[in-house]
Amino acid sequence: MLLIYLLCFFFFILDTYLLQGFFSDYNAIEPEYRPVEQATRLAYLLVAAIAWRDLQKNKQNTKANTLQTGRTLLFFSLVLVILENNWDLTLRESILGRIIFASTLGSVLVWLSWLAFNSDWPAPSGYPLLYILVLGILGLGQTVDAFHDGIVSNEAAQEIGTNITLEETTELFAAWVLFHAAWIWHNRDPEAINFWQNSDGLKLVGGLSLLGVGNGFLAFTREGTGGHFVSNQVAILGAIFIILGIYLTHKHIKIF
Repeated sequence: MLLIYLLCFFFFILDTYLLQGFFSDYNAIEPEYRPVEQATRLAYLLVAAIAWRDLQKNKQNTKANTLQTGRTLLFFSLVLVILENNWDLTLRESILGRIIFASTLGSVLVWLSWLAFNSDWPAPSGYPLLYILVLGILGLGQTVDAFHDGIVSNEAAQEIGTNITLEETTELFAAWVLFHAAWIWHNRDPEAINFWQNSDGLKLVGGLSLLGVGNGFLAFTREGTGGHFVSNQVAILGAIFIILGIYLTHKHIKIF
């Protein structure tokens, strides 16, 4: 797991400093197409995948907390994937949208934390704290986003939110901390990890990566009362990636 967090730092440095040095117009690229956002979506998709596999394997499990954890992780991660690059489509940029967004996702994470503390299996001591950490990191990200969007008029706060990309970085770490917690939960069954160590697991990760990239290409912007994709050509490319991702994913997860 240390490797995952080191990769998060690498993506941050790559996105914030290295690529900007090679490409003069790099900052003009939509964040959804850049490494930090793509890695964030992949983490949420991985959480959804392991939750779904766990639910399919434990359909007859009588332990209520185990099934509830799986369902909550699946719901939470899929919602975050959908919302990750469609803020305008979901009206999250409005004050009301922010309140709904924060209260919904915060409530889910509080519920996950409660389930972790009252787990049906002897979880590691730090496991429940990971869910609480996700809540704190996401809260920081939303605060920085408010600075970035000018809801807070302080110029220094706006500069912090804009120049050092704290918003995207906090979302990246929140996603992978959530994956860390979900991975610990998933591997309470020693046999579960065998799937991810063979070629089927690698193909599933590849399919999920295509899904994440494709979803990122479907960035939506709202102008007045209407809206449109950032680029129809890129949106079509994203749809192709999504179809390929679903094909690879369906072969290794019983979706239907």
